[in-house]
Amino acid sequence: MGASLGLSCLRSSATSTRSPGPPLTLSSRLTEERIKVHLDSLDKEGILREMCFLLASEAGILDRVDDIHRVVVEREAVLSTGVGSGIALPHGKCAGLQRLEIVAGTTREPMDFEAVDGEPVRLIIMMVGPPSAVGYHVKTLGHISRTLRDAVLRAKLFGAEDAGRFRQLILETGA
Repeated sequence: MGASLGLSCLRSSATSTRSPGPPLTLSSRLTEERIKVHLDSLDKEGILREMCFLLASEAGILDRVDDIHRVVVEREAVLSTGVGSGIALPHGKCAGLQRLEIVAGTTREPMDFEAVDGEPVRLIIMMVGPPSAVGYHVKTLGHISRTLRDAVLRAKLFGAEDAGRFRQLILETGA
């Protein structure tokens, strides 16, 4: 798949697929606290758990971390969200969430994520939202995927030395 970054088809039994407007942008929600450069985990399962904890913690819903982890792992079991070019976009829909939540992280070293192109992953952007926001969810995944098609931006994000630099790169691109 290379630099084209494909997204898998999303299915939901949610009753509403109405979108509240334009997709969520990375710059609008990714504060430095929602970005972890050099995740501690060394494998896919650990990365997913660490990212779910970061998301639940920053969204103020730590009591939902197990539910969030479950829906992300269930989605990952359908088809890896390693979309290629060193990027993984794990995501899910979790009842009880009021809005789309997003976090980002980078790995110290490239790691296997069962990506569709077979290449290791360096950047993970996780998104979890309410089942009622399917249209918004899909729009936002598309926006993130299109943003990360930029090979120069990807390389800079992979090499960001801290969350501040990562966020600065996102802001500079208007992503």
